[in-house]
Amino acid sequence: MIEDLREIGRSIIVASLIYIILIILTQNYVVKGKSMFPNLDDGQRVLVNKFIYFRIFSLDNSKIVIGDKFIFGGPKRDEVVVFKSPQLFQKEAIVKRIIGLPGDWIEIKNGIVLVNSKPTSENFGFTSSISFDEKMKVPESMYFVLGDNRNYSNDSRLFGFVSSDEIIGRVWVTYWPFSEFRIFG
Repeated sequence: MIEDLREIGRSIIVASLIYIILIILTQNYVVKGKSMFPNLDDGQRVLVNKFIYFRIFSLDNSKIVIGDKFIFGGPKRDEVVVFKSPQLFQKEAIVKRIIGLPGDWIEIKNGIVLVNSKPTSENFGFTSSISFDEKMKVPESMYFVLGDNRNYSNDSRLFGFVSSDEIIGRVWVTYWPFSEFRIFG
């Protein structure tokens, strides 16, 4: 009897530790709108890996300083990320695809996205005939993001660059509806 209680206690402790680790490392998110269609649809639920973009910090005069260097490497082109909305009126997090990295030059001509004057290999979504004639350089610690469904996306074309501080994490898996379960690379 006592051995059974110990085993139950150990199981509860292990389950609690796993739960706490998952809460720290991941976050649930519900996709809102059609801006990422056909890859993510309105109402889909995704699990976001928050730890993947964990940044190196240091102590400076007894203060913790978070740097711009990432332990596992920073966000990469074509990764789907969730970030805090840079728009003041919107409090919910947003999901988009990273197109431009710090230092990249971005242009959009006749619906074709050019990164450093080369067309991107976009086979993941819809493009539009929208042009953005201004050539922009992505500033340090910033990212240029677009929705896959360009015609229905409020993205960096509207609100500008996204700071690395605003990025919550990378979309890791879609888990609901279960019939659309998918692991992102």
